Amino acid sequence: MTPQNNPNNLTEILAVIGALSWIYPLVVWLNKKFIKTELEIISHKTIEIGYTYYGPIINIDLAFSASKDDAFIKAITIELTMKVIRPKISNGNGLKRN
Repeated sequence: MTPQNNPNNLTEILAVIGALSWIYPLVVWLNKKFIKTELEIISHKTIEIGYTYYGPIINIDLAFSASKDDAFIKAITIELTMKVIRPKISNGNGLKRN
């Protein structure tokens, strides 16, 4: 038998091709396993806060952008803090009181 007609040689070549075909799925799986999705939150500069018959309401313009993979957002928590600003009142003769 010549080397070209050797059935073991052909089987080994096909086995190597089959083994190499697993490289791409493994790389994709490892990428998804170890690379985290980057999530960017794009928001408007202002929000609207009000009160309705049903209770307090807040309107926020938000957009989410995910890179490297899809993202699923389960919940959003918003914490509001209020800064009290006391107006300066003038009594008419140039004196200000707080």
